[in-house]
Amino acid sequence: RIVEMSGCYETTNNNFQSCASESTDCSAFHFFRSTTQMNEIGDVSCQSPSMVVGRCTSSLEDICTNSAESCKFQHKFEKESSCIITDDKQNGKPTYYPVCKDNSNYKLFDCVWSDSDCEGNITDGSRFEPAREPESWFSSCECSDVKLGACLYKGEYHCAVSQYACDDPSTFLSFRQLESSDDLDLKCRLCKPRERGVPTHFPTTQAAFALFEERGKSVPVPTHFPTTQADFGMFEDREKSVPSSSATLESSAGDSRRNSEIVGAVFGVLVFALVLLLISFGYRSGRNVVGGHNSTNSNKEEAVNARSII
Repeated sequence: RIVEMSGCYETTNNNFQSCASESTDCSAFHFFRSTTQMNEIGDVSCQSPSMVVGRCTSSLEDICTNSAESCKFQHKFEKESSCIITDDKQNGKPTYYPVCKDNSNYKLFDCVWSDSDCEGNITDGSRFEPAREPESWFSSCECSDVKLGACLYKGEYHCAVSQYACDDPSTFLSFRQLESSDDLDLKCRLCKPRERGVPTHFPTTQAAFALFEERGKSVPVPTHFPTTQADFGMFEDREKSVPSSSATLESSAGDSRRNSEIVGAVFGVLVFALVLLLISFGYRSGRNVVGGHNSTNSNKEEAVNARSII
């Protein structure tokens, strides 16, 4: 359950002056009314995220936190409108809160509102440490991590930051008492987890829808299947202009057969030309042999005639 804050009222006319986390927030010129007292007179209790807190202004720490005791140097704490209970509006960082740390194990701690929350909370003893930013082993304490107690007033419980936020008379139960109670199923927190601007997959505002529509006009998004009559017409035109896969296969097979026939014809012509070349070469060789024999006989006859003349 998220705590609801109380209020400070003017002593002269009972008019609401400002929200308050506890009675110590009201000046001497104002009086304090708890959440239940505000509801009894018809006033709406303050919501915690709207509460203004302060800043640790030391050069060694520049963080928003809830009180002076939450700073390392308490005299450097100042109320500041840019620090609200959830965030630092100057830089967008969260508001940080103190811790109640286990003396026997430094990794065990509770995020708390004040040092009074550390008294007797852990069996082996605990110590209060001021607020600080995240470190290697320490994730820091933010608003949604702070554990709170509750006031018991007229048989009802309402979450409160401390006993100083309760009615008088009333009973305050610390967050440890709430956790250990078998009869109560009540967990009080200072606020809900803060929004971190996580992007969404779908548009969530009218402006986002308008942006998606504008993008849709300028950038066509392809679809796997036709969704409009115009799309069906486009697919029909494509079917007319682009041959089907079976027709393409048949055409490819026909081209392959024609290419084979052409190659066969060329090969046949080459073989025929080679045969003719061989026949021509054989004929010429035969003529040269016959010519050689005739020349030899003629020489013999000339030698015989020469001897007879001698």
